Amino acid sequence: MLEGSELRCPRCRVELYAARIPDLEIHACGTCYGAWVDSRWCQRLLAMPLSDAARALIGRLRTGPPGGSPPEAPAAGPAFRAAAAPTGALACPHCEAELAGTTTDERRHGVRMRLDVCGVHGTWFDAGELHALRRALSVREAQGIARAVHDAEARHEAARAELLAQLFPTRTPFGR
Repeated sequence: MLEGSELRCPRCRVELYAARIPDLEIHACGTCYGAWVDSRWCQRLLAMPLSDAARALIGRLRTGPPGGSPPEAPAAGPAFRAAAAPTGALACPHCEAELAGTTTDERRHGVRMRLDVCGVHGTWFDAGELHALRRALSVREAQGIARAVHDAEARHEAARAELLAQLFPTRTPFGR
């Protein structure tokens, strides 16, 4: 559901529109296609798997509101580096304090990019950054699942070998 918001875009100062679904709330700009995510939603966004509706909402930020022109969306993946080209200090949409630039940890988040953060209220994602970060996190989650499956298979194989060794203590199962 999209509706107007009292918040203003830190980049171009136009009114943000609020997009709300049960597991996510994002305030997006229809001009620069950036997105403001409040702290509580940002933690959830980075730490938990997203619903299909939340993934669709983030995907729509790549093209903006209906009828909008698609922005230049950056590529995503481990080699992705978002260009840090700030156009002056950005202000928090809530308190007008200057947003602090912070860089994500590639080992933890799967991508290195510069984000603008208010330590109290939330994070500003420029066009394509939120999608790129979630995509990188999804790749990391998939790699983690693949590692867990591999580890479980290795434990199963070790347990099987140990059981066979207990059942057949000699070198060959039939004592030859």
